[in-house]
Amino acid sequence: MRRFFANDSLFMTSSLLTQLSRKEKNKAFALGSRVDVGPSALAVTVSVLGIFYLLQAISPLRLDNDSVVYLHMATNIADGIRFDATGLPPGYPTFIAALDGLGLGRSFVFVLMNCVFIAIGLACAQFVFQRSRAGRISWVVPLSLLSVVFIRYLPMPLPEPMFFGVSMAAIAAMTAAVSSDGKRRLWLLGAAIVLTIVAITVRLVGLALVPALLWSCFHRRSVRPGKSLTWERSGKWLAAATLVGVTVAGVIILRESFRKYSFEAALGYQDQDIWTQMRFRIQGMLWTIGELTLNVPWTRFRPYRPAFIVAGLGTVVWIVAAVRIRLPRTPAGIYLVSFFFLLLLWPYSALRLWLPIVPLLIGNLEGA
Repeated sequence: MRRFFANDSLFMTSSLLTQLSRKEKNKAFALGSRVDVGPSALAVTVSVLGIFYLLQAISPLRLDNDSVVYLHMATNIADGIRFDATGLPPGYPTFIAALDGLGLGRSFVFVLMNCVFIAIGLACAQFVFQRSRAGRISWVVPLSLLSVVFIRYLPMPLPEPMFFGVSMAAIAAMTAAVSSDGKRRLWLLGAAIVLTIVAITVRLVGLALVPALLWSCFHRRSVRPGKSLTWERSGKWLAAATLVGVTVAGVIILRESFRKYSFEAALGYQDQDIWTQMRFRIQGMLWTIGELTLNVPWTRFRPYRPAFIVAGLGTVVWIVAAVRIRLPRTPAGIYLVSFFFLLLLWPYSALRLWLPIVPLLIGNLEGA
């Protein structure tokens, strides 16, 4: 089925604004200063972008192959029919079926809910980065809203926006728990466990949250000056609860999904030697990084697909050579590494798979 995208003018505008913001930021760095957007300017920018996003709700719903399958699953769930045959995680279609049961099964509601989940995810990302940078204003929200991956998939009934909101809420809960003590810490970690399980039922890549959650169970930031991390022995019970919850969700709810994705992964690596596999995976990763760098979908420029690979390679070289990135020992940093590792293992490339970590990538580059 042909893929439909959001407003082309919005794509080009976002690409232009992103390039301009990068130029201004580089100029400020050259002068030896850090860019810092005032709260008022940031609020106005986010508000304007938010209006553009909300306007997508009155446009026709965009569909791709997976969208049709998810909507079919939601219809079956609403009608009480088994849905295991597809093997896709049931979290998102169950949510759509719940909306339909409430009389809200409308295309504009699906897009508005995507807006809500994106807003939740970005608010949590802002919280995480402000917590780690002593309250300094961050560019994460506006730059994420200008990203092609958010604009492209906002008007589609796909699980990525929902997963983004739930997973970033889990990361925010873990981040707050590391700096908390007593009952507040227990409540926050309990919320993080529940959100992690929900995220996994939406997308199996939610398993990348588990290492961050286990780390949060065993670490707590000391109240002493310097905020050094201390080992939390009592975390073993929370870690056990995490593993039990994830295992139960996997066995009872996601058995068919694990089987489906294991089969697809094996099929993707079938009849290929190790060097061919590595070459295809590197090409796929560079191609997607190129899309994020140029901030345009390659499907609009199919004859120039090699240019996206070159752009991706240039971005990687620039990061390695010119940017000193040290992922912090935080739940967000551990989650980002785990997510990237799963992306590297998965034998197929798709821009939408990167949506949940785009704000984390922007935030780490911004703080480098």
